[in-house]
Amino acid sequence: MCPSLLPAGVDGLPLHPLVVHLVVVLVPVAAFTVLVSAIWPAARERLGWITPALALLALISVPIAESSGEALLEEVQVSARTAIHAGLAEELLPWVSGLALWSVAVHAWGIRVRGGTGIAGRPRRLVAAALIVGAVVLSVGSTVQVVRIGDSGARSVWTDAAAIRFTENEVVR
Repeated sequence: MCPSLLPAGVDGLPLHPLVVHLVVVLVPVAAFTVLVSAIWPAARERLGWITPALALLALISVPIAESSGEALLEEVQVSARTAIHAGLAEELLPWVSGLALWSVAVHAWGIRVRGGTGIAGRPRRLVAAALIVGAVVLSVGSTVQVVRIGDSGARSVWTDAAAIRFTENEVVR
């Protein structure tokens, strides 16, 4: 783990829970637009450059969330649940990187098809099918990973916080 470039908090609030919501929103929205663009040519036409732009924003948000999480880890006591959360978070960047690259491929394919250039017939259908399969795998994979990370983060915060509160109450009694 390298030192974070981001502060642990802003005005007394931890930065990580604020920043992580960019990932929670952007990754599934980008995944949805990539999937829809790959499957539905009319949507690909309408969405145009928005699909790769969303995927790029999602890609940028992941290291920011990771960095803020690393800064927070330096400020809190690390539990087993927190370690699981951090480990799952490290697995997200490859998924979102693939999604961003795939969004560019889907967009470029749309430009070629719209321009009437490229291949025709069966090879064209094979490329379209490959783009759809890749979009499904990367969209589902990245979204599932975001859910897994969020679930483990919530369990880390709420389970560990409840345990601390319970322990503090026992000490007071």
